[in-house]
Amino acid sequence: MLNKFKIIGFRFTFIFVIGFIIVLPFPFYILPDFGKYMSPFFESINELWANFIQVDENAFLRIISDSTGLYLHGITLSFISFLGAIIWSVISKFKASRLSAWFHKGVAYYLALILFKYGFDKVFKHQFYLPEPNTLFTPLGQLSPDILFWSSMGSSYEYSIFSGLIEILPALLLVFKKTRLLGGVIAMGVLVNVVMINFGFNISVKIYSLFLLFLTLIIIRPNLKQLFSFFLSNQQVNQQVKEVKFKSKNQLLVYAITKSFIIGLILFEALGGYFEVSNFNDDKYPRPYMHGAYTVSQNNMENENGIKRVFFHRKQYFIIQYVNDKFKSYELEFLKDMKTLVLTDENEKQFRIAFHYNESKQELTLIGRLFNININITTRKENLKELPFFGNEFIMDL
Repeated sequence: MLNKFKIIGFRFTFIFVIGFIIVLPFPFYILPDFGKYMSPFFESINELWANFIQVDENAFLRIISDSTGLYLHGITLSFISFLGAIIWSVISKFKASRLSAWFHKGVAYYLALILFKYGFDKVFKHQFYLPEPNTLFTPLGQLSPDILFWSSMGSSYEYSIFSGLIEILPALLLVFKKTRLLGGVIAMGVLVNVVMINFGFNISVKIYSLFLLFLTLIIIRPNLKQLFSFFLSNQQVNQQVKEVKFKSKNQLLVYAITKSFIIGLILFEALGGYFEVSNFNDDKYPRPYMHGAYTVSQNNMENENGIKRVFFHRKQYFIIQYVNDKFKSYELEFLKDMKTLVLTDENEKQFRIAFHYNESKQELTLIGRLFNININITTRKENLKELPFFGNEFIMDL
């Protein structure tokens, strides 16, 4: 009876893990994003759940990180996994199969892939990048916990590299069977910290980080008894490796070639994007034209809430900070004459603002009309590297 429950448990886990991976959209570089095509079907099921359990009509039902839709998908996936495991077990009459070893290896490779991607993102400062100028001038009390955490992490190049390397290390260990258990244990420690950060700072990858932590349990589960013996009784133990057996040397050769190809593909997926743009340190990567913070020196606004600063965001946004420290952002486009800004608000309404930028004096003049307000202001660009946030050793030319 116990063996039957183990088999059902494995089959439930197998269906759940595969279902979670192929339905949740993930921005891969060269690998196919199955979730982009699979998620719409399950989002339609989310709508049925939302009506059945009377979810708030304003709830976000798309399957993305920490959305209501992802929680509802978890319910759907659990139901499908349980039903599928029962049907599978009845058809197979509870027979064990070689699938367990392949699944164990596949989980290890998938976790290695994700750890490589997140690890290199940190090493090359693509995840904990330098905060944007508008973030630097936002009062501390107005920053959300996640933005505050990311900004603090982004201020340290050394710690970003360190935090990336401790994710790359277990990723390397996971792709080889003799070091897979050690990689799983280290990955578990790393991901426990990640989960606590995500929950503690309300960072919106909580569910996905819990899923990755669950994968580490799958990897170390065959050696749980050995680990308990090692840590509690300090006894030397041998790792139990889930072997994939082959009937001939030709099968072994094909496996070796396939494994090498998969490992190469994982590394190419994790590193290809950085080579494509030649960006191996985002702190020093060139910023767009006029990127920075500009403080108003003259203000002829006709409204009672004048402009305090304007910002040019690296992702082509123009952001206004008013004297009451409220912010308003617009999509930004430069006309070909390079004398006019085209600003588009969230309602697709466009405004044209004439500008003149004196690069030698670092002065920017803006003249135009925004909604019903006439704008005629002169601003001076802030020297961001002089801010205390960066310390005395910050040398990047922003």
